[in-house]
Amino acid sequence: MVSQTIAAEREVFVEKREWRERLRLFDPDNRLPELLHGLNSILQEHYESFLQRQLEIAKMDPALGGAIETIVGEAGRADALAQYHARFTPPLDDSFAAYTQRFGRLLVSKNASPSTGMAMVSCAYGEAMKVVLETMEGEDLARAARAIRMLTSIESDILVGSMHEALHARYLSEISQRAVEFEDSVLATVAQLSETAERLKSSSGSAGEVSRELQDTSATMAASAQQSATAMEQAKATLVHLENAVIKVQASVASTDDAAKVAGQRADAAASNADQLGDSSKRIQSIVKLIKTIAEQTQILSLNATIEAARAGQAGSGFAVVANEVKELASKTQIAAGDIKIQAEDILAAARHSVDAAEDINRRMSTIGEWTESSRNEIDSQLQNLRIVVEAIAETFLSAEHLLGGVSTIDDFAGQMTARSQEVEEDFARVEDLLARLSANVGAYSNSLRSMIAEQEIAEDHGV
Repeated sequence: MVSQTIAAEREVFVEKREWRERLRLFDPDNRLPELLHGLNSILQEHYESFLQRQLEIAKMDPALGGAIETIVGEAGRADALAQYHARFTPPLDDSFAAYTQRFGRLLVSKNASPSTGMAMVSCAYGEAMKVVLETMEGEDLARAARAIRMLTSIESDILVGSMHEALHARYLSEISQRAVEFEDSVLATVAQLSETAERLKSSSGSAGEVSRELQDTSATMAASAQQSATAMEQAKATLVHLENAVIKVQASVASTDDAAKVAGQRADAAASNADQLGDSSKRIQSIVKLIKTIAEQTQILSLNATIEAARAGQAGSGFAVVANEVKELASKTQIAAGDIKIQAEDILAAARHSVDAAEDINRRMSTIGEWTESSRNEIDSQLQNLRIVVEAIAETFLSAEHLLGGVSTIDDFAGQMTARSQEVEEDFARVEDLLARLSANVGAYSNSLRSMIAEQEIAEDHGV
């Protein structure tokens, strides 16, 4: 906006005839119209070469380079040639100054050097001086040379003035633009910082709340850790007592295993004795069977003897008595053999039952031995696990003590965090105050800069 205002004000430069006031410095007697008389007719056929020479000078400026032909264009060439006529035809009108000013602003817009503009002006009038020197002499030559020098000074002054004004306008515009950008950037940054500070302040408040909650939690954890440590100590004592009880059970199982082995051995001996008793019973049965057979034979013999005694009559009566006694004895022997057989069979049955019982006892004792062996192994394993548990509880007890110490440290740290959070909140309050001051100072600086630019423009408008 500032640059547009300056440009608009500079457009009325010609209308104010300021360039004519500058002209009086170079032509106080107003002799230039007289000095220009007849020059246009002498120089006009050389205007094309003058322009071409000026374009060659322009090409030497890196900012213009090969683009000068495009910049000038056909319309520009025609305008430039027309201005040559205006320069050397009295009286000088405003179009001459307006063209020179436009050309100066064009050079500035293309970032060309002011030296390039001065060189182009000097080149054109230098070429004109060459033509005058070749075609004129005496008083006419002196008059033409003075006119050319005066035009060179006037056009150079207008060109340099217009370029200076254009550069100054661009400078003011850039300053104004940078001031706006600076203000926008800084104020945006201040706004972001304020927002960030507000968020950090809120976060700090939240952190304070969290630290206070952490402090409360750490106190609860400390109490829990103390209870855990006490419980672990009691559990350790209980498990040690249980370990001793398991060791006693282990010893009892070992004794039971030994007793089972002894009982098994005795059962084996009883079974062996029962087997021997069975064998003896079998032998007794064989003997009884033999006795029974003998008794039966004896009874048959006594019966035959009785028959023979009966046949013998009175002579065989004594023999009959003996035969009868033998018969009765054989009968008793047979009865006794039967009883012995029954007793032997009972003994054999009892022996077999004893063998079966001993074998069953032996099997049960073997089972008990296997069970006690398995129990002993299981008890050994459980005892080992129990010892591991005792060690783990001991380590847990130590960990609980360490945890108790750590909780105490956390409690201290939480207290420190609470204090630091309060300090941070106070710091953020100070930061917000500083940001508010910075924002106000930036606004004041921007307003001051705008005022300086406006004052500079007003001063230039009044020729200060």
